Amino acid sequence: MAVNCTWHSVRAWMPLFLMKGHGYSREAMFGKSDYDFFPQAEADWFRQKDTEMFATGAQVTIDEEPLTDGQGRRHILATTKVPLRSPSGEVTHLIGIIHDITRLKAAEEALRQANDDLERRVRERTAALEIAQEELVRKERLAVLGQLAGGLAHQIRNPLGAITNAAYLLKRKL
Repeated sequence: MAVNCTWHSVRAWMPLFLMKGHGYSREAMFGKSDYDFFPQAEADWFRQKDTEMFATGAQVTIDEEPLTDGQGRRHILATTKVPLRSPSGEVTHLIGIIHDITRLKAAEEALRQANDDLERRVRERTAALEIAQEELVRKERLAVLGQLAGGLAHQIRNPLGAITNAAYLLKRKL
């Protein structure tokens, strides 16, 4: 896309999604401004960035730029605006290099959501494992306590058995 400093598009090439989305032929787009195709807020944003490039004469890079096509679909664009200079060095036109990154952003969002879901599932599983581990430790303590009680009972029964036998023998002799 090329824009001259009078803000009229002299588009030598227009992204296919814009031509299809707006229903205009390439020829019908010549001489038009962003205000002929986009909502006011978006056209204002485009104009602000164009003005910035013309004022500074330096390249303007926009990592994410929203755009609504003629069918109301939202797109995300990565745009680079570079000055086109006359032989005298004066900036006369803006050349816009546009990349539709809508699918990339949708994939990033899907990945973020999948990551969030995975992190949630890991937290839930970790909590369940901690509960299971606490239950296992409790059961193990009870098992150790049971073994201790069994061993203690055995240790007590052995001398009691000897005392009972001795008492029986004494009772029999008396």
